[in-house]
Amino acid sequence: MDKIGIYGGFVNTGVGTFGGTVGGGGYGKQPTYEFGVKYLTNISGNYYFETGINYMSILATISYTDTKGKDASYKKHIRVISIPIYINYSRKYFFINGGPVLAADVSSYDSFSGFGLALGFGIKYDFDKYSIIVNPHLRVNSLLPFRHRQLVEASIQIGLLYQF
Repeated sequence: MDKIGIYGGFVNTGVGTFGGTVGGGGYGKQPTYEFGVKYLTNISGNYYFETGINYMSILATISYTDTKGKDASYKKHIRVISIPIYINYSRKYFFINGGPVLAADVSSYDSFSGFGLALGFGIKYDFDKYSIIVNPHLRVNSLLPFRHRQLVEASIQIGLLYQF
C-alpha cells in the first residue's frame, strides 16, 4: 500500500552555529512557509518509508555592525529545498515520523545546505482512499553543514494523502 500527497505549513525558524561564531550578524525573520510532496510505501505492518521534496521560503532581516561601528541591516529571501528520508510508524489516528534530511539552500546566501535530522508526531484521519494529516515536527536542516550555519525549524504541516 503506497500513499502520495501534498502538504503546506507554517514554520518558525532559527539560525545558529553549534560551535559558536564571534562577530557574526543577527537574523530576524518574517512568517515562513513551506510546501511539498510526500510519498510513503509500506515496509512492514505499521512501518512506512517516507520521502518527498520540500520547499521552504524565509524572508530574513540580517543585522550587523559595519566596520565604522554603525548598526546596519538588510532583507534577504532564503529558499531551501530538502529531501526527507524518514521512517514513519503509523497507527489508526496518529503517527511518528523522522530520520535524515538532505537540504540545499538555493538562494545562494549563507548556505544552509547539509545533512540534517527531523522528528515529528502527527495525527491523521483516513476516509476511503484519502488521509488528512497534521504533522508538527522539528528539523535541523544542516546538522552536518556544507558550510558553517545550521537552520532549525519547528513547523506544522497540513496535508492530504491518496492511497493507491
